[in-house]
Amino acid sequence: MALDGLFLNRLLTELDGNLCGAKINRIHQPDKNTITIKLNQFQKGNFTLLISCHPQNARIQITEEILTNPQKPPLFAMVLRKHLEGGKILSLEQQGLDRVAILHIEGRNEIGEFERKKLILEIMGKHSNLILTDEKEEIIGAIKQYESNLSRYREVLPHATYKAPPPQNKLNPFLMTEEEYAEQLFQQELSLPMERAIFQTIEGISPQTAAEILNRCGLTGTLLDQAGSFELQKTFAAIKKLTECEIAPSIAIKNGKTKDFYFLPLLHLSDEQIACDNLSTLLDLYFGRKERENAFESRRRNLEKQIESFRDRLAKKIEKQERELSHAIDGENYRRYGEILSAYIYQVPEHSAEVMLPDFYQQDTEIAIPLKPELSPAENAARYFRLYNKAKTARDAIKVHLSNNREELEYVESLCYAAANCSSDDDLQELKREMAVAG
Repeated sequence: MALDGLFLNRLLTELDGNLCGAKINRIHQPDKNTITIKLNQFQKGNFTLLISCHPQNARIQITEEILTNPQKPPLFAMVLRKHLEGGKILSLEQQGLDRVAILHIEGRNEIGEFERKKLILEIMGKHSNLILTDEKEEIIGAIKQYESNLSRYREVLPHATYKAPPPQNKLNPFLMTEEEYAEQLFQQELSLPMERAIFQTIEGISPQTAAEILNRCGLTGTLLDQAGSFELQKTFAAIKKLTECEIAPSIAIKNGKTKDFYFLPLLHLSDEQIACDNLSTLLDLYFGRKERENAFESRRRNLEKQIESFRDRLAKKIEKQERELSHAIDGENYRRYGEILSAYIYQVPEHSAEVMLPDFYQQDTEIAIPLKPELSPAENAARYFRLYNKAKTARDAIKVHLSNNREELEYVESLCYAAANCSSDDDLQELKREMAVAG
């Protein structure tokens, strides 16, 4: 996800005109990672602010999405209601170009006095958090609380002093000079790809953004030790352009799949772009598409697993039938034993467990034939003919079943391929119908 520091900078600039001066009417917490704030701004009217600290989807935006709220609000929602409802948003702030957004909010306390609070969104992957502090940065509450035994750097608990995430000590792209850029860039390992070196040098740039910079410069795949003054000048100019250009919010689409988003088209990722009017609309559209695609992928994968399970059962069934056919083919020996016993019946002693007789199927050889001592020679011969007929009947039946099952396995294999490559719910429904017929 390309919600890096530069994107957040542009996003907060866009939100500033809508949020500043807006009154907080109502706060909800639809899930453990998400807060929605119902706002009213004199010129803009009513709208909803969504703040998420989801490990993969953390963001802040104005949303048109309608979320379902639990009947009983979680504890953090109650804390926010107590301290923020009825207040107004004064300003928005970003911590440098880190992915930390701070909402400065003014409200009245229990005795009617004005006091200021900070609602701080930290976008840090699995460590993302939403924290409420007072003006002196004493923590009032957090959506994720933890003690110092889980983080040696800080603890996030009520009454603890808020400590911001550690600075990354990278260059600010708004302020850096070309000489500073070159000097710090070449402090990275020279064997690194250039986009990785840029990511480790420039504040507010994600690996995705660094890859886009290299793509726009025609330098994709360049290693740092291959870079000279030409490469430095081109990448420096491209980075500066990111900080100055007009935004063109776009979603990158590749092979029909939603790949990523940014305030400019991500050309290295896509064969198609969906343009949006503003960044909040962009985020609504992107996460709505991803949610639908993920739900479809879950359904597709479940069906694929069902087909694969059916295929594996069918393959085991075929393997068993092949063994049974092998045993049935061995039944030819029963006919052989019966015919030899019938031909030499008067040479077979009574009550013998085995007899050696000439094998007229192989000249000048003898064959050992097992016998049941309790049966007469004629009954032993008849027994072998019965076993032969039974094996022959089984063999013919197995061949029919085996042929049918092999054809069915080939068909199910085609369904597996179709399930792995289907791209719509109509395709899934058709596959389900075909599976019902096959099953």
